Amino acid sequence: MFRGFQRSSSPLSGYLAQHYTSPGLDRIESIRDLAELAEPEAVVESLLAEFRIAPPTLGEGRNTVQRFVHRPVETGGSARTVRQFVRYPVDGDIHALEWWPDGKDTDAELPAVDDGLSFRALSSRTPRSPATDLADHEAQAASDRWIVAGDDDRQRDQGLHTFVEVLASDMGRVRSGEINLGDLLRVELHRVEPIIAAIAEQHRRFFDELLPELLREAVARQCDLLAGLSAVRLSTGFPADWQAPEPRLTPAKPETTSDGASEDELRLPGGPTRLDDASFAQVLRNVRVWADAVEQHPEAYRQLVEDRISDLLVVSLNTALPGAHREVYCRGGKADIFIRANALPNGTAPAKVFVGENKKYSGPTEASTALDQLLNYLQVRHTSALLILLVDRVGFARAHTLVTSKLRARADYIRDVASPVEGWPLLRFDHHGHIAEVCVATINTSEPPGHPDSSKRKRL
Repeated sequence: MFRGFQRSSSPLSGYLAQHYTSPGLDRIESIRDLAELAEPEAVVESLLAEFRIAPPTLGEGRNTVQRFVHRPVETGGSARTVRQFVRYPVDGDIHALEWWPDGKDTDAELPAVDDGLSFRALSSRTPRSPATDLADHEAQAASDRWIVAGDDDRQRDQGLHTFVEVLASDMGRVRSGEINLGDLLRVELHRVEPIIAAIAEQHRRFFDELLPELLREAVARQCDLLAGLSAVRLSTGFPADWQAPEPRLTPAKPETTSDGASEDELRLPGGPTRLDDASFAQVLRNVRVWADAVEQHPEAYRQLVEDRISDLLVVSLNTALPGAHREVYCRGGKADIFIRANALPNGTAPAKVFVGENKKYSGPTEASTALDQLLNYLQVRHTSALLILLVDRVGFARAHTLVTSKLRARADYIRDVASPVEGWPLLRFDHHGHIAEVCVATINTSEPPGHPDSSKRKRL
């Protein structure tokens, strides 16, 4: 400890961030109820009280154990040496002592205990000699001199451990007072006291100044996020007393597929296996209402990952569609949104009759890949599907044209079907004998022209 290695690779700021800043920010970001942040300063003070720990301070030293080692001597060979170990109790954050102070006011020239020492005999360019053996011994002693033992150390009592040593042949001089090991110990302690003081000062300022400010900023960000998400939910446009017709199933249509399936094969045992056209149209109209809200508040969605956006869509669909669910995994990858047949009044099989995929648009080729993923979810012969593409690009209309042209050029494309939502084409595909009617829903999440952020949007 207190070595050049810590100075170059173990900044105290990293330790403080990992053990206190990150857990505090994670705790704030896990809050989902805006009411819990009604008193921001109380939230900050509560977290500070939970995480705060006093800076490390040393108590009075006390002797522990003695051990014999062999110390090289300049005339050759080695001499038996006694090491007297000492423990300093530590109050406060003892593990902070294992790191190097790097605060803005820390002396950049703060010396380490092994400055000027090196393992000379380990270099192939340095001939082995009694002098190099002694230099190596001193370098190793500097590396081993200071050790922190925490509560989880089963070999040592808690505290900061060090040692001083004296040749066994000089123990008589110790008894006579000619050699004072206490003086040697004070010299070693004096070398590390500036480091310990700098650690304690940076630690104090972290909890008194830096961490409170970081937590306040995080609370403000989370308040803004939750308020924005709440506004999005409230702006979906669903009247409180409105309820869409419950989705229904219908027998699968006789359809000529690539594997020559008959009409009977298009039906699964146990009842109808296809989402009714009117129900599918209602699902798409509901999604269009949600999309209108997204386009009114694009900044609230651009910062969210795709799964979180899907969560918000499912919340809106559940307002009108009791059969909408979320699934973590299914064959071929993660299925964003689906409706099972047995969740509807006249369905008994658990097959998915509606599947939806939500993606942030990154180009027509990637959109076609997203469609491949969506088609891999198909479980019945005739499935209603929705591919949502959130387009954060300058030139939204051109992006829409490029996507639809790319999808219509696929080998499995059959034809367009009349869409219940203007601007969202409904395309029919034959995927290995499974018929899918896929609504391509492009949603504009870019800033309108003239907005300060509009110039930062990607161009096609």
